[in-house]
Amino acid sequence: MLRLSSNNRKKVLKTLKQISPEEFVVLDRVSRFYGYLEYMLALDEPPKRLFFLTETLPDCGNLNVENVSEKPWAYKELFSFCTIKSGFEGRGHNPLYEKDVSRLSEWQAQYMMGPLRRVYDFVHVRVKSVCLLKFFSFLCRLLGLFLQLICPYLRPKKGVVHASKSGVEITILSNGAPTRDHYGETSTSAELLTTLSDLSANIKNAVFFLAIGPKHKIIHKLIDIPNGNIKAIFATGIYRTEPKRIVGDLNVGKFYAGDDNLDQMMKNIYTEHCLEIGAGENEIWIYRKEE
Repeated sequence: MLRLSSNNRKKVLKTLKQISPEEFVVLDRVSRFYGYLEYMLALDEPPKRLFFLTETLPDCGNLNVENVSEKPWAYKELFSFCTIKSGFEGRGHNPLYEKDVSRLSEWQAQYMMGPLRRVYDFVHVRVKSVCLLKFFSFLCRLLGLFLQLICPYLRPKKGVVHASKSGVEITILSNGAPTRDHYGETSTSAELLTTLSDLSANIKNAVFFLAIGPKHKIIHKLIDIPNGNIKAIFATGIYRTEPKRIVGDLNVGKFYAGDDNLDQMMKNIYTEHCLEIGAGENEIWIYRKEE
């Protein structure tokens, strides 16, 4: 479940009781899947369906699994991910935000290296020469791409699980993408937006929980969907300059701060830098569709 201070957990629960949603659509890390499922099942009126979008498939041992499908990225998808240019526009006028730099080149290096990433990390902490590290990084990228060309199972994977638990139908979708793509820099972010758009066309009385990915772009996409089946959106982590401005310009929804006792809890979730730039004051953004 979304990690929130007590006052905002109460706001979320109150909204859910008012809506009684039939479907949950969640975008979050795979490690939090069972937390959401337990939260749903504990509601007075549990939803009928859960759609969970994440980076990798979870251990499904506690579910009644109907079907599992997983396949590696096509090589052209990997190549596109590793060569796309960043359209990063995350910096604001506040100098605190200068720390929010693009992560795309770091992710591209990791995905190029593939199975050799751990080898590079091992060498990186032991070799002090910058020139040697640059050469070794280039070598790992080159060999990593070659290995992933001839061995598809070494590439990132996409997967789908259809399952159920205590009467709730569950669909889990994974795309192998980085979870911290706050600005939608990667090539996988466009695919994610398309997936959510297609999903939104086939849902009824649904609520969305957004905790990872380019949430400002997702919200903009969801708000524009005319079918009226999205009853509420809950989003955390929208405190960086550009995402917050884009969501604020929509003139719908509202940001809520955590309560006065959030400091210690928030320090376990956010870095000091994130708290300085407003993670506590903008803990959650809630949109409720007007009836």
